[in-house]
Amino acid sequence: MKKIVGSMTVLILFATFVCGCSLWGYRQEAAPRNVYKEYLVSDNFEAVSNFEERLVSCSNSVVTIVSCTNLRLNGEYTSVINLYSGVIINPNGYLLTSIQAALLDVFDGGETVQKAANEVYAILPDIYNDKTQYKLKLVDYDSAAGLALYCFYDNFYYFTNETKSSSVEGFQFYSVFSGEEIVTGERCAAIGNSLGNILNGEIENRNAISYIQTTITSGFVSDNSANAEIFENNDGDGSSRYFIVSAPINVDMVGGGLFDSNGYLMGIIASKVASSKTENEDSSSHYLSRVTLIYSSKHAMKYLQDASDRVKKDIHYFYAVSENSGGN
Repeated sequence: MKKIVGSMTVLILFATFVCGCSLWGYRQEAAPRNVYKEYLVSDNFEAVSNFEERLVSCSNSVVTIVSCTNLRLNGEYTSVINLYSGVIINPNGYLLTSIQAALLDVFDGGETVQKAANEVYAILPDIYNDKTQYKLKLVDYDSAAGLALYCFYDNFYYFTNETKSSSVEGFQFYSVFSGEEIVTGERCAAIGNSLGNILNGEIENRNAISYIQTTITSGFVSDNSANAEIFENNDGDGSSRYFIVSAPINVDMVGGGLFDSNGYLMGIIASKVASSKTENEDSSSHYLSRVTLIYSSKHAMKYLQDASDRVKKDIHYFYAVSENSGGN
């Protein structure tokens, strides 16, 4: 049993201002929309005993993130668009994801540099059957923590019945953190966007994205505390930042969620793990197919508390612990 703890010359200038784009590059931001989602029925993961069915419910809080930035290469401006994943962590539509969605790795001049995303969007989970790219607002990011926090720009509501006679502000589905300690050998599943970057090819226009699908991969906790010397495992307060699981992922799943057998969020997908080969003058890196690095739920919750202090705003999240564990 768990408990959920934006003359003619004058006229022209005025017209361009009203249209949102002036001669000085001013662009007026459209006002947030009110978006209403249908009444949806989904089994509560606490009410089902089958692990696979429970994971389907978990996927209702995992989104695809579309991160866009612009840069100048060889005297020309070009767009860089990458797809990642994120997790809705409360009904207010706050999204937790990897720092990679906020600071994109861009190949420039023979080296990889980080470039801040200037536009970020989310595509809702599969249950909504809605491929609209909804604008996100950056709330906070922390390179040291490896995480970023966004919220939806529009105002979302969902109907509470089939007749649409009543609605509630916010999102119907969101993830609940696990408050339990990570145990080596524990069963788990990673959920995130599936191969969007590969299937869409080299994305030059975000509106051309057509292949988006959620994937679920299962595995076990291989190591509940990743090697500190290799992965900078210590947060400074003694808490574990990373752990390792055998659930395979692709790069698009970074920022998505790792869930336990009870349907609770164990952590945020940090990265694939690569090994470097030096034999026979081969110094290239090779991804290990079933080794995935995860930011622990403890680390993610600490980041949310720190982010709340920085932005001076309450950021609500929920976690579950066993009733006999003494948690609140």
